[in-house]
Amino acid sequence: MQSIEFLEHKTFARRIRKFNKKYSGGDNGYRHLKKLLGIHFSDPISPMFTKKVLRRVDRVGANIEVYKITMNVKGLSQGQCPRICFWYVGKMIIFLAFGTHIENYKDDQLKKLVKMRMLEMDSTVVLEG
Repeated sequence: MQSIEFLEHKTFARRIRKFNKKYSGGDNGYRHLKKLLGIHFSDPISPMFTKKVLRRVDRVGANIEVYKITMNVKGLSQGQCPRICFWYVGKMIIFLAFGTHIENYKDDQLKKLVKMRMLEMDSTVVLEG
């Protein structure tokens, strides 16, 4: 079983800390999500999440794996919980951006933000559109 490493875009790190301070269950939700993602991606034979829960973000780029998943936060309804977008490359998960319906996020805006942050982290990545 391979060990998964985690990295955060600097803006994501700042925003998730702020979010987790505001919502008391955020820290636990984020730690739990990282643990489950680590298990999911290190054991491809028996994954933790279905495709309905862990959704692939399409039309990002050839051979680029970007996913979106809802981070459960105690005290928030499912609709208010943040949708976390991350880039899975090699044995690393890079958290890029998140949006919540509390802030009225839109999928297309979140996708643009994800692409921009991917380029900030690796200017050689080739993206679609």
